[in-house]
Order: sequence, then C-alpha cells, then structure tokens
Amino acid sequence: MRRKYGNYSWDSKHPAADSLATENFVRRREINVSHQKLEVSFDLEKETINGTCTLTFKPVNDKLAKMSFDAVDLEVSKVVIDGKELEYKIKKESIEVTLDRPYNSDEEMNVSVTYSVTSPEKGAFFIKPDEGYPDKEVHLWTQGESEENRFWYPTYDTPNQKYTTEAIITCDENLTALSNGKLVSETHNKEAKTKTFHWLHDVPHVSYLFNIAIGDFDVYEDEYNGVPVNYYAPRGEGDKLKDAFGLTPDMIKFFSEATGYDYPYAKYGQVVVRDFTWGGMENTTLTIMYDGIIYDKTAKKDVELDSHSLVAHELAHQWFGDLITMKNWQYLWLNESFASYFDPLYFEHKFGKDEFDYRMYQEQNGYLAEAKAGYIRPIETNFYHSAEDMFDGHSYNKGACALHTLRYEIGDEMFFKGVKHYVKKHANTCAESADLRIAFEESTGINIDAFVKQWFQTAGHPKFEVSYDYQESTKLIKLKVKQTQKTDKHVPIFKTPFQIEVVCGGEGKQFRFETDSKEQIYYVPCENEPEAVFFDPDGFILCEIEFEKEKKELLWTLKNGRTIWVRIDAAKQLAKITGKSDVVEALADCVKNDSFYGVSRQAAVALGKIGTDDAKKALLGLLEIPESRARVGVAQGLGEFKCKDVYDKLVALFDKDDSYFVRGAAVTSAAKANKEGSFDFLKQAIEVDSFRAAIASGAMQGMFETKNLEGIEILKDKSTYGNELRTRASAIRVLGSYADFFPEKSNDIREFIEELLKDPNFRIRSVAVGALEKIADTKSIPKIDQLVTGEVFGMLKRTAREAILNIRKTEKTKVPKASFETEVNSLKEENKKLKEKLEDIVAKLDSVLKK
Repeated sequence: MRRKYGNYSWDSKHPAADSLATENFVRRREINVSHQKLEVSFDLEKETINGTCTLTFKPVNDKLAKMSFDAVDLEVSKVVIDGKELEYKIKKESIEVTLDRPYNSDEEMNVSVTYSVTSPEKGAFFIKPDEGYPDKEVHLWTQGESEENRFWYPTYDTPNQKYTTEAIITCDENLTALSNGKLVSETHNKEAKTKTFHWLHDVPHVSYLFNIAIGDFDVYEDEYNGVPVNYYAPRGEGDKLKDAFGLTPDMIKFFSEATGYDYPYAKYGQVVVRDFTWGGMENTTLTIMYDGIIYDKTAKKDVELDSHSLVAHELAHQWFGDLITMKNWQYLWLNESFASYFDPLYFEHKFGKDEFDYRMYQEQNGYLAEAKAGYIRPIETNFYHSAEDMFDGHSYNKGACALHTLRYEIGDEMFFKGVKHYVKKHANTCAESADLRIAFEESTGINIDAFVKQWFQTAGHPKFEVSYDYQESTKLIKLKVKQTQKTDKHVPIFKTPFQIEVVCGGEGKQFRFETDSKEQIYYVPCENEPEAVFFDPDGFILCEIEFEKEKKELLWTLKNGRTIWVRIDAAKQLAKITGKSDVVEALADCVKNDSFYGVSRQAAVALGKIGTDDAKKALLGLLEIPESRARVGVAQGLGEFKCKDVYDKLVALFDKDDSYFVRGAAVTSAAKANKEGSFDFLKQAIEVDSFRAAIASGAMQGMFETKNLEGIEILKDKSTYGNELRTRASAIRVLGSYADFFPEKSNDIREFIEELLKDPNFRIRSVAVGALEKIADTKSIPKIDQLVTGEVFGMLKRTAREAILNIRKTEKTKVPKASFETEVNSLKEENKKLKEKLEDIVAKLDSVLKK
C-alpha cells in the first residue's frame, strides 16, 4: 500500500512507541480456515449492505466448542451450521459462536453468518453525489488493510492465515462489481434491475487482501502471457488508462524474472476510484488506485514516472505482501520495504541507473525527514497502538534503502539468489523475518542475521563526517571517516562496507572498505593529486554524509561526476559559495546541459540561493529550457529575487508555459518577487484549473508570501466542503501558516480549522490536524484529543497524538514569526549587497592582475 507518512514522538523506553503503546504478538489461531464465501448485496443510495459470510474450516485442536468471527457493529440475524441455527453473542469486535457440539481437528465444517450493516465506519466506503459534489460518480470500494474488513462483513480478519475466497455480489444493473480472482458468471435480474457477479479466487490469501469495487467504469483490456491485465477508470476517463497503466505487462515480466516466480494469479486488474483514502492498495489480483494516478496530456511529461512508480509498487506487492504475507504487523517491512525497493528496481531496468538512483535518493530523503524530526525506531518492532502506526517512512523508505545496502554488501548475484529462494520457499504462506534470514543462508551460504539485526531491528542510521588530504610523498590519500550519530542502547555505531571512488587523470577507480568504529583512517593509493574523491557515490549506504569540498573539486564534480548523487551534492555545496562568477556559470551550464533533470533542478535552486545579480541573470536566461521538471527549479530559484523585472518574467512564464507545475512554481515565486503588487494576479491564478491543483496551490502559497490579510478569507472559502480536494488541503495548510505568522488572526483561523476536524473526508481531517500543529496553540488540544479517542482511522489517531505532543513542546519556545521574518529578510538583503560588492571587488582585482 502507498500511504502518506507522518512524524512521531516516542518514549525512550521503547524507541518504536510512545509510553502508552502496547506490545503486540501474533494472534493465536483456534481454527484453520480454508475458504470464505461471501454472498452480498449493496444498495449504494441507502448505503446498506446485506450478506451471508460462510467460513469453511477445521479446528486447530480437538474438542472445539466455540469459535469467533471478527466483526464490528454488524446487525446479525442468524448463525448457521449445516442448516442448524447456532447460539451466538455479540461482543465489541467479534461474534462468539457456540457450536452445536465439540469438533475435532480432522472435522471440516461450514459456519455461516447472515448480517446487515448501514454506513459502516470503515472498511467499505459509499461514494455518491451530495450538495457539495453534485456531479460525483457513484462508487463503492472496500479497504481491508490493516484489519478493517470486519467493519462490513464477519470473517477471520488477521493476517496469520490464508484461505481461498469467493464473492457473489449483487448491485444496480447499471454498475459493474469487481473482486479478487476470475469472473465465474454474470447474471442480470431485469425485474429487480440488478446484476450479480460471481468471483472466485482459488489461491489462498489473507483477509485484508479481499476486496470489492463497484461503479460505472471504462475498461482497457491488456494481457501478459495470456493472463488478462485490465485497467478500469470512472466512465469518461478511459482515454487516460493506457498512459498510466500501459507498462504493467512489462512490469509483470520483470518482477517474474527478478523473483524467479512467474505471476501466480488468474488475472491482474487495476481500478481507479473516487475519494480513495491512500495512493493504492494491492488487493490480490485487483489493485485499487486513487484518481491522481491518471492524468491528462498536459500533465504527462511531469507526472508519468510518478504514476509508473505507484503501479510498480502495488504490482510488486503481488509477490511481496500477497503471495508472501507478513505474519504480524511488526513484520510489515517484508511487504512494504520490498515493494518500495522493487519499484525502483523496475526503474533501473526500464529507465536506467539515473532514474533508479533518483528514486532511491527520494526514498532515503523520505526516511531522513522523519529521523530529523526526532522520530527513529527499529523497522521491526511489536510496540504500537494499532497496526496503522507501522505505516511510515521506516517500513517503506528506510527498509527499501536497507535492502539496497544488503544488495551492495553481498552482491547482486547473492542478493537475487536469496530473494528467489525466499519467494519460492514461502509462496502462499505468512512469513516473519526469520524466514527471510534462513532462506538467504540456505540459498547463498551467507548468514544475514547481523545485517537484519543492525538495519531492521535496531534504530537510527550512520552519520558520516568525511575528510581527506593527498600525501604527495607517499602517493596516498589519507581518508578520515567519523560516525557522528548520537549513540545509545537503541542506536549503535554501524558496521558496514562502503565505497570510495577516486578520480585521477580523468579515470575513476572504486575501492571498498569497512567501518565499524567511531573514527577510522584509511589510505587509498593515487599517483597524482585527485580531481575528486567520493564517499558512497552510488548511494549504497543508508546514511547522512558531511563531506565538505573545495570549490575546484565541486566544479569538476558538477560537470563530470559519474552519479547523480555526487552531482546533486556538488550543486548543494556550490550554493554556499558566493561572489564567484565561475560558480554561477557552472551551475547555469548544469541547468542547461546536465543529462538528468533532477540534477538540473537542484542546480537552478542553488542559483537562487546564491542570490547575486549574476545568478539572477543566469536564471532569467534559463526560462525556456526544454525540460519542464528542470524549469520548475528555475521558477523556484527566481523566487529568491525581490524585484519587478523578475516578477514580470515570472508572470510571462505563467501565461505561456505548458506545464502545470512550472506555472504553479512561477506564481508562488512571482508573489515572493513582488509582494506588494502581485495579489490581483494571485486571485486570478487561484481560479485556474490544473492537474492536482498545482496552479491553485501555488497561488495560495503565494498569497501567504505576500502577507496580505485579504488572503485569509479567500483561503477560508477554498477550504470549504464542495471545493476540489487538493485545493481544500492546500488552502488549509496555508491558513495554518497565516495563523502562525499573524498572532492577532490566530484565534479566528484556529477556530475555523478546528471545525474541519469534523469534515467527512479523512484527508481533510488529517490536513486540519497538521495546520493546528503548525499554529501550536494549546487551546486546540481538547479538539484534537477528540480524534485520539474517537477517530476510527488508526493513522489519523497517531497523527493527532503527535500533534498534541508537538504543540506542547512548541508552545514553550514559540516566537512571533512576523518580527523574525523581518529580521531575516533584512539580513538577507544586507548579505545580497555584500555579495554584489564582493563580486565587484573580485572583478576589479582580476582586471588588475591581468594587466
């Protein structure tokens, strides 16, 4: 599953949990379920579900007299075994059934529960038009992960056993019902004006992977080796399906080869629905996707790789998560870390090393953002409030990076040999981390216990401080490597191999060393003074690196560095060097000519940070570079210059550019460049429709940059129910910034946002919590605490807990932002004048020396 991550605050006793979290263990099984049959009908207008769920099972032990169905707030009419009604008790999260007699472990039985439910809290979501959104399509979709199917039908709802499933679904005759497996039959009841779809999934899977999606869909039919591979979208959007999903057959081929296990199911479907709570969900054979994955032709060049990434992530789960499923949520990384790594692996295969490296660069930064915010935990831990607590940048990003480190440590051949044996051995089972470790040792002879303990069962990551000097007399490079992370009983000094690359005479050579101490010295042979020395240039190690370089080496690296990791780092370091025309020229050349857009974009941002007239001139000359993803950086960089000519150029860029995202960046930067004269322009831009509200979001951020108080009412209006979801979310975030900046407006904005904690949309409630956290007023705590106690979504409960902790911490140290920004801007202006004077002095000095 692709989720949106948050930050956390944790108690030192348990690095993965706050002080109220409990220890969670694998559930005890009393029954071995072999099959689930769900006969169910939906009334999408009344939001009612009526059904009968039958579990086929045998007792684990002899003399089983009682068993339970997991269920929450269901109306049960009867429980039956072989035509005989059974006694039952409704408990908080289960239906306890008294069997007609004790059963032994060799006896198979079928127990059925007939039930109904209206508007379940979660698990099944009814999407339909209302006053705010009168044109919305009618959809029904279910979301089982983590353990939410129990809210709409009774079952065994824990991922420590697998069984086959069957769904007989009745819905309105104008709609299509999709589910797991293959379609056995479709019948039409003309009198009742309904259709019934019979789906059968004959490969065992866990409960949370069972799903249903109902709607009026366009479909694009594809295939892989005779296996149907179909894509569905809301009616009228079918022309977007091939662009978003068309690489799926190639991905299936790649993952089949990489895992050594051919795609194991009868079909693969991907269905786009409205108002999906996450990015995507890897239900077996039928992945549900949010509607942001499909795009128009204008957005394609900017977002198609992001869509391919989401498709690859969810498809990788068909092996890692579906074919093999973690046995308990502490082992979630066996699902999410592998999917988050095999997604970039496909990019390496299809698009090359630079795209792979950039995906891993983003994965690493996603984890580091959490770590720098003060949240570090072992990837694998059984301390959590609810399973949703585990869906974060550790289970996803950090785990993916750790797997890349393992691949480097043992080599490609051994890594993929181990993966293939693990998949083959544990296909169709529920696994834990020990299964992976044993599979690697069985297949490769390599014991990875220490690796898993350090990277997955221990918190933190190494922070390296690196320096070197070249010794001419000995022809050696003396390299000093320090580990500077704060260590304690949870965060160790890391033991890991690392790569050094030395470039001498234009030729790069790689050397492999190992670190296991707080500070170590290494010697590397080199005949002449090197052009450059790189530490971990391929991003193999999950770490932070502080390796300051001289200007000469940075300029060489920016132009000639072998990997995007070192070129991006060079651009960042060069941004700190002022008053040097050669630096500006080199960065400008990089924006224009680097082979990878991510490096070009970073170089453009660096020019903005330099902030001199030469840098401004260079950026203005780069407004028409062909790569839109780099032009975004140019537009962002120009936002650092507060002058009318830059404003005019940015407005012109906004008017003519064909990229939503360049236009969004341009409107924000235009506001920064001309705070007093841009507000009317912003009011016009905020009304421009664009993919993912890129332009409106940029305009709203621009309103805050102007500090114009008129923006508050405009943003309130855009926050209200009935506006496009992403527009609402952006408006709420920017309102939080306004309240944080203007104390006199804080109460009014805070109270407005507090009302949004009751919004029907989960994402809006979550964004509202984030905005209140930014405002950091303790008056919000009682309102946010109502989510901690009453919210049904575990992930939002966690976000609310974190917000309360951070508000209490921030309140003690809060300073007025307005006066602070005024002082900062004054210092920036003084710094800019000093830079310009320095440039002038350097130019005159150069002229004198030449004479």
